[in-house]
Amino acid sequence: MSKDPHIQQKFAILMMAGQSGDKVSYNLFLKETTKILRPFISSLGADHNWQDDILQNSLIAIHKYRHTYIPGRPIFPWIYAICRHTTIDHFRKIRRHQKIEDPRSIDVIESMQLFDASNALSDESFAELSDRALKALETLPEKQRRIVTLMKLDGLSVKEISNLTGTTESAIKVNAHRAYEKLRTILKGGEL
Repeated sequence: MSKDPHIQQKFAILMMAGQSGDKVSYNLFLKETTKILRPFISSLGADHNWQDDILQNSLIAIHKYRHTYIPGRPIFPWIYAICRHTTIDHFRKIRRHQKIEDPRSIDVIESMQLFDASNALSDESFAELSDRALKALETLPEKQRRIVTLMKLDGLSVKEISNLTGTTESAIKVNAHRAYEKLRTILKGGEL
């Protein structure tokens, strides 16, 4: 992940040309983006066997949402955010079909938006953050922990949780928000 402003500017120029219909520039943008996403996907903890799938899905998402890039804004955070979300979606799909090592950590981290797209985590720091996220989840009051677990780990909607628990949808959202704030505070402060 290069922080060189000239490289970022090159990517932005290629994207803007692509947004204007220049197919050659847009193809070059996608080719260069592939080169920077491979190490980024690896740094997110994706298994080597899944990296090509995540890369392909990230490029599709970048293409689909290319109209959302705002010329003049830094392009790397935009690219990495799309890739990060694609990676999280991939882990969720995998979790539904096969057992992966502690998939809860992916959802807890994602729900608190702890990944900074401009600072990819190394494999060690990803594992450390996953452990800390799970420990932080255990510190929440029972009601908040249950809502976060049902919402982010089990994938239930607010409406489904409301029906299951007999709690209003508004109360579910308030408790979830408070839980995320507590988790952010704990994890950013390094209390665990």
